Amino acid sequence: MKHKKVNFIVFFIGALSLIGLIGVVSIQDNSPVVNYGLLNNNFTATPEVSVEFEQDLSISKYNVSFIGEGNYNESGRCVASAGDVNGDGYDDILIGAQNYSAGKGKVYLIFGRNNANWSVDMNLANANASFLGEFDGDQAGVSLASAGDVNNDNYDDFLIGAPSYNRSKGKTYLFFGRSSGWSLDMNISSANASFIGEDQFDRSGRSIAGAGDINNDSYDDIIIGANTPSGVGEIYLLFGNESQHFSVNMSLSDANASFIGEENQDQAGASVAGAGDINNDGFSDIIIGAPYYDGSSTNIGKTYIFFGNDSESDWTIDMSLSNANASFLGESEEDYLGFSVAGAGDVNNDNYDDIIMSAYGYDASAGNEGKIYLIFGNNSESDWEKNMNIGISDASFVGEYQVDEVGIIISTAGDVNNDGYADFLIGSESYENGDLTGKAYLIFGNESNHFTNNFNLSNADASYIGENFDDRSGFSVAGGGDVNNDGCDDFLIGAFQNDDGGTNAGKSYLLFGNIAPQFVLRPVDISFVNGTTGHNIAWRISDNETNNPSYTIYNGTTPITNHIGQTWISGDDITLNVDNFTVGEYTVKIVVWDGMGGTNEDEVNITVTAPSSPPPSNLIIGLPEEPVEIPGFSSCVLLLITLFSIISTLFILRRKGKLLNLV
Repeated sequence: MKHKKVNFIVFFIGALSLIGLIGVVSIQDNSPVVNYGLLNNNFTATPEVSVEFEQDLSISKYNVSFIGEGNYNESGRCVASAGDVNGDGYDDILIGAQNYSAGKGKVYLIFGRNNANWSVDMNLANANASFLGEFDGDQAGVSLASAGDVNNDNYDDFLIGAPSYNRSKGKTYLFFGRSSGWSLDMNISSANASFIGEDQFDRSGRSIAGAGDINNDSYDDIIIGANTPSGVGEIYLLFGNESQHFSVNMSLSDANASFIGEENQDQAGASVAGAGDINNDGFSDIIIGAPYYDGSSTNIGKTYIFFGNDSESDWTIDMSLSNANASFLGESEEDYLGFSVAGAGDVNNDNYDDIIMSAYGYDASAGNEGKIYLIFGNNSESDWEKNMNIGISDASFVGEYQVDEVGIIISTAGDVNNDGYADFLIGSESYENGDLTGKAYLIFGNESNHFTNNFNLSNADASYIGENFDDRSGFSVAGGGDVNNDGCDDFLIGAFQNDDGGTNAGKSYLLFGNIAPQFVLRPVDISFVNGTTGHNIAWRISDNETNNPSYTIYNGTTPITNHIGQTWISGDDITLNVDNFTVGEYTVKIVVWDGMGGTNEDEVNITVTAPSSPPPSNLIIGLPEEPVEIPGFSSCVLLLITLFSIISTLFILRRKGKLLNLV
């Protein structure tokens, strides 16, 4: 009986030890788990390709400017991309000064280069090449355009218009690209080919454009407008070909095709442009403006679309513009629809090129605010009809103030922010109640549903205000191509009455495209217990072009001390310690600027919780449904039980004499 008692005691103590080991005495530490979130380096975001240029930025923030040589040169009255004329991988630019030297006119060619080789303020006397008009009053440089590769030699070619040549017959000069042989003050008569208007006062060359490859023969084509033959207007199409097929002083009567306005005083051909391939059939298309077309009301204006094709019978001399594939009529009297037209590129990235056209006389409320219309390309025949009211446009943009006359000039900008959507420019030389300071607007491409009608240009993605009263900045705007070969297209703005180089010497501005700073590392939302430490959030930013970059971090809308306007370095982490945040929920935002017009931002949510309540002191034996929260207590109990069982067992065994041989 005594042995049974001892055995029972030993069994009970052993069982009690086992209970301690397996945790049937359930005293569990269930204090809240700290979620540290992302701290430094375990999340890589897909780089965002979006950029915010600024609204109402002074044009004085330009990257490069080109200053006219002397008084009344009016340089910058026309600006244009030349394409890559010398084949060095950098696009080149053209600037016209139509009043240079008794109105002979002069055109400047400036080669693209990397950023380090640009001067901030460059006098046009230091251009890479320049071309002097033939005679006083020719006004060479009134119009300029890239022609594409007309002779298919892998060098881009360019056009210069002199509409006042020879009693305003007008003349257009074609220069083929080449790797060398460019110099200053070349006589414009050294052009590889030239085209003279048919009659006096035709003013041929008033508008000129590269048309793209209309007949899909691998040679780019050109169009020349002569807007004043009897006021009707005529437009000439010349197909590209091998160099030897072009000649000097060729009469436009020998063009491959021509188009005549519908009515007297239409001034058809006041604007012409390559439209790109708006119906995606593999042929480039063209757009022609007749801003003084009357129709149902005086000077409502009209624009015409011709689709490219390779049928020789479709391209004849003296075709009426009424045979266009599609046409658009202005909304109201004296709108002057078609005063400027342009191919916009693929603005909504749907694989169809889009077009823009302006009506600078449009009255929104006060009068002459001006309006620009955006029409998306498509291949639906029902969407391309004759005499459509332009009010059906896919989007439209209205000037800010009375007499702004926005749309005096419009142009594609290329893809300025490298997001895959083409962007475009709108000029307003009369900005803000006609004080002639001038302003230019930049509209970023986007998906179709982001565009609306009657969009006020005060909300443009970016805008640039002239430096001085009466500069007439924005009288000319143009995409510049990629002049610094950084993957972003650049753009030009002309202010032909700027006085930096002399009275009305003129000034032109080059603004580089830019990708926003990219977050290559950014935090996720985090949560932690108040009073604990080591809680950091971090961002890492990449940007290959910066100029005094800075960042500010906000707690809600309040800037955080020591993180206001701080400098950052591409590839380095920006770290914020949030240990001192009290209990609550917070949204922390970082805004970064690259100093080149690009900005980006990111937000992270932070939750700080209170510590757990004090635990109850009672010990519960068994298996409760809900464990009792006694932090750290279970290990102490387990140790005491184990020690007690070991000592008790040793004591009993000793009493039985089992350990005599061991002591």
